[in-house]
Amino acid sequence: MAAGAAGFGQLGDPVGSPGAGNGELSSPSFVDGRVYTAPDPDVREAFVADLVPLNDLDNNLRYRVQRLNADTGAYISTVTTVETVDGQWADLVPGTIAVDDVNNRLYVAFTDDLGDVSALRRYSATAGGAPTAFAAAQFTGSGRLFLGNVATPLAVGATGDVYVAGTLANDTPQIRRLNSAGTAVQNAGQPIRFPTDATVDDTPFLDIAVGPGGDVYALDQIIDGGGDQVARVRRFSDTGTQEFSFNPSIDPDGPGPASQISTSSQRIAVGPAGEIFLDTDSGIAQFAADGTLVRQWGILGAGVCQFATRPSGLGIVGPDLLAIDRGTVLGQAIAQLRVFGDGGTACGFDNEAPADVNFSSDPLNPVKGQTVTFTATATDDQGTLGLTYAWDFGSGYGAPSSNPVATTTFATTGTKPVKLKVTDGDGLSTEITKNVGVRSQTPTASFSVAPSAPQTGQSVQFDASGSSDGDGTITGYEWDLDGDGVYEATGKTAARTYTSAGAVTIRLRVTDSDGDKQTATSGLTITAAAGGGATPPPSTTPAALVAPAVTIVSAKLAADVKGVVKVSLACPPGGPGCQSAITLATAGPVAAKAKRRVVALGRGSVTIPAGKTVVVSVKLSPAGRKALAKLKKVQAKVTVTTTAGSSTTSRSRVVSLTAPKKKGR
Repeated sequence: MAAGAAGFGQLGDPVGSPGAGNGELSSPSFVDGRVYTAPDPDVREAFVADLVPLNDLDNNLRYRVQRLNADTGAYISTVTTVETVDGQWADLVPGTIAVDDVNNRLYVAFTDDLGDVSALRRYSATAGGAPTAFAAAQFTGSGRLFLGNVATPLAVGATGDVYVAGTLANDTPQIRRLNSAGTAVQNAGQPIRFPTDATVDDTPFLDIAVGPGGDVYALDQIIDGGGDQVARVRRFSDTGTQEFSFNPSIDPDGPGPASQISTSSQRIAVGPAGEIFLDTDSGIAQFAADGTLVRQWGILGAGVCQFATRPSGLGIVGPDLLAIDRGTVLGQAIAQLRVFGDGGTACGFDNEAPADVNFSSDPLNPVKGQTVTFTATATDDQGTLGLTYAWDFGSGYGAPSSNPVATTTFATTGTKPVKLKVTDGDGLSTEITKNVGVRSQTPTASFSVAPSAPQTGQSVQFDASGSSDGDGTITGYEWDLDGDGVYEATGKTAARTYTSAGAVTIRLRVTDSDGDKQTATSGLTITAAAGGGATPPPSTTPAALVAPAVTIVSAKLAADVKGVVKVSLACPPGGPGCQSAITLATAGPVAAKAKRRVVALGRGSVTIPAGKTVVVSVKLSPAGRKALAKLKKVQAKVTVTTTAGSSTTSRSRVVSLTAPKKKGR
């Protein structure tokens, strides 16, 4: 998706301008930002805390929390203002904020400069005014919670309960759930405090967020097996039971595949579908609910959005993500408010649909009923980590999967269109279609003769039970029992009594359920019966050779401008080789000379070494060239007849034959 096209990205321009007036996020000393959904769902608001210099001799500062329209940045009101006196805060240092959009409340965390004294204060989220102390008992006594500094993690759930994270006196990190009255919410008679397995070796929580189902998401850092400090995200139930944990893995250089565990994330937000957003040194990363990286955007100093610094605040407003970072306008550092969502402009890089989409099949020309493995390949400007693959093998697209390999079988023969759709993390897709030729397995013709050395007047039994078909059934048996080329008997078995002595050629032609045929040929010698009916001695005539069956490899044929058609043939191994004649004819009657008839297209011959595959050039006859030029494409029957001694084997296959393309097309 090129910059400016629809997709998940920035909605509108960032809000921010130089100056220090109301409604302008002008301070480079940005502290915190949170999102608020007003009772009217069409009104979306953001609360932003920053420090504004008063430009007096004592370098006093004003800590303020502004209420802004989240979509336009328009100033609504200043909820609270706290100033220093002679460079010192009159009470405690204000810091992190949280908004309760159920009860219309704003919470602000306060600490002293050393982090030894902590407090929460509550304001009206719309009217501001004087604050009230909140949950004071949580920050006094032996079990007190220390909020530490201005980065105190605060969050408010859908019911108005407040989650606050800090440390105990022994530095063990802890999260507490408080109701709107400021007292601990109970579970099984005990206050909800988690995680229960925290130790003094754990680092304090960096940020927390409440998901759409009431689960609590906590961001901290741990020491991995290599001794490095890395980010960790954990999900807890609303009673404090840990449900899920992962170390977010990103590409530190941009939108490519995950390659490194993040070491620096400090902010977390959770979307309406449980998706997880984290700040990174490169901008923002989005993860699925199972911890899989979905996308990254906002590369520092590059791309559409031009992030000047890493985002300092993240939040969810409706279905969208709100982020606050610092930019530069006319050389002055300012805080900027950005909103991201569907239909926005891609940030940090131009997102395009997956490219170089292709797939291979193994085997290339499968047999009906054989398992075929398809392997997809693709590239994407965001890396292949988030790509999904969906296949259509003839009955519609299946469910998309991150696995590029799929298998199927085809129950019938013919040309099968196979479709592949590759989709990236922003929903952009590329589809391709390729044809796979599915062939049938040629039947095997085989028969036995009893007796093997018959005499005149003796009944000879022929049995084709040894014939088989690997992907179907034998549906027809035809016998030529006198060698005249006419198949005069049918059935799996046949019988004949010969009245004359001599050699005769026996042929069996079988047809399978796909219409494929194969012929087996063998010589038989009949001796004259001795006078008085005595049985003559067994024949010492050596067994006749059986001609090998040539495989017709080609599934599609095309004539060149000289009327030459190239056919690929394979001779089976282990025999004397194949002396073969090849003929081409239309597979059925076609329009020719004002009537419909079968047209002989051409013929040729070839000698194939045993176990080898060769390409035979067959010259089309004038009538064949004329018919093909008129019809452009025909179904052609390729017949290969192989001879060895007195034995002959014939195989046929129906393929498509196309005329040569005219020049200029």
